[in-house]
Amino acid sequence: MFIPDFSSKEYIIFEDLAGLLDLETNYDAMVFVRKQVKEAGIKGKVRFDSESDCVGIYSTNGNKMLQVAILVNELIDEEFTFANQREYEQFIGSWKRPKKQKWKVGDVFSIPLPNETYFFGQIVELMEDVFPLCVIFDLHLKTVPTKEDIDNANILTALMLNGMVFDDYTLKVIFEMEIMGEITGNTRRNSVRNVTWSTSHLVDFCMEYKLEEISANKNFVIEYK
Repeated sequence: MFIPDFSSKEYIIFEDLAGLLDLETNYDAMVFVRKQVKEAGIKGKVRFDSESDCVGIYSTNGNKMLQVAILVNELIDEEFTFANQREYEQFIGSWKRPKKQKWKVGDVFSIPLPNETYFFGQIVELMEDVFPLCVIFDLHLKTVPTKEDIDNANILTALMLNGMVFDDYTLKVIFEMEIMGEITGNTRRNSVRNVTWSTSHLVDFCMEYKLEEISANKNFVIEYK
């Protein structure tokens, strides 16, 4: 069970219940579990969905979700006993969702590298108001840059990231300034707008410049100089 974090306010279960419950599809498993939850008298807002490989169960109420988790385990194994329920109830009752980092277009951020140095980037656009399109600067420092440092730096490339890496402070916002470049129009060939990269790939690129797919994204950047 996932607990509320920087990006989600819900308790979440993702599990391939079809195999565990010996049912044909996860849709069948979702319908079955939803019925069992209702018959068990577990009331409150608990929602369900299904994909080919898993059932998703969601609730903002941690204690209700714990009841659902216990029920699902009992359905999977008739001899299941939950010995630590009180401990989990206390944990859920005391859990406070961490506040996510605020970020927006124009924000300059740091990219921490394993050798305790940093590269830097800037959010220049949001795709569908969710996915940050970022330019990466040719600027490698041991300390926080000034706005003048950013203004004088060339753009190495651009890429799309998942907003969660800003929510959870993996990439920390330093300051805001006028955007230093833009990404060209939306076409099928525009890999900046069509591929989302992980921070591990971004770090690899900053360390060695060997990811040609990321390097090639420079072709879709209009640099303001």
